[in-house]
Amino acid sequence: MKGVLFSMRKNISINAYAKLNLSLDIVGIREDNYHLLRTVMQSISIYDTLKINRCVGDKITLSSDDDTLILNEENSAYKAAKTFLEAVGIADRGISIYLEKRIPSQAGLGGASADAAAVLIGLNWLYGAGLSTSELCDIGVEIGADVPFCIVGGTQLCEGIGEIITPVTKLADCYIVVAKPAGGISTPKAYAEFDRIYGDPDVNAKTQEYTDDVMLALTTNSLSQVGSAIGNVFEQLAEVDEVASIKEVMLSMGAVGASMSGSGTAVYGLFNIAEYESAMKCMEYLRSQYPFSVICRPINK
Repeated sequence: MKGVLFSMRKNISINAYAKLNLSLDIVGIREDNYHLLRTVMQSISIYDTLKINRCVGDKITLSSDDDTLILNEENSAYKAAKTFLEAVGIADRGISIYLEKRIPSQAGLGGASADAAAVLIGLNWLYGAGLSTSELCDIGVEIGADVPFCIVGGTQLCEGIGEIITPVTKLADCYIVVAKPAGGISTPKAYAEFDRIYGDPDVNAKTQEYTDDVMLALTTNSLSQVGSAIGNVFEQLAEVDEVASIKEVMLSMGAVGASMSGSGTAVYGLFNIAEYESAMKCMEYLRSQYPFSVICRPINK
């Protein structure tokens, strides 16, 4: 890696953008029990904001406006700071991070990964380290499988455990309604449930795969075709009744497609760019039942 350059930069404010899975297939399991994925991910305009400061001392400190967060070495933002500083050999290690949370947890929206990615990007700038995107991704995958995507952003095919990233045709501009039920699903629990159902070689159970159809639909620049193709293997496993109910509402109110994101439980619906009023009505209706209901748009780099 490149040596750290002298930098007078002391602070940065950086947005950490959430992601959606337009598709999510599990295609195998490695010997170390990590699951192999094929997924098309999309950055969206829901974001956390991180304010990162260099300060005197050698401690990494976290604070947040969300009192439900664990603000210690288990937090992804802390892990990202510690891993970055060790990777580039920085002695001046005093860092304070303030995290304004907007992305809900246990939603499948990649909030923790987005925060970690933002810390890596922010520290790279603050210290003038000059690491390439690829080098940041190499650090990021040590923290979490979705971190490399959150560093790159846009519309990407992610394979392996998420670290093999290939650009695909961008999602057409649209409105996206996102709603999250009160219940959440932890990622380890979701994978354990997948293994329970599909990991038994004596059970001839196969999952539907969505990724190839989504990539083909993206090339048409037709949101309706993308909406017809989106899907997520974890949706078959979710034990949250509201997931199906939210999808039904979205589709009945004009969405061209709806799916759960990640391991859940947030659900999103795609609305054509000319259907702002329909998207707003859908969001407002859902918000009366699910407090985290928002409208956003794709972010493409």
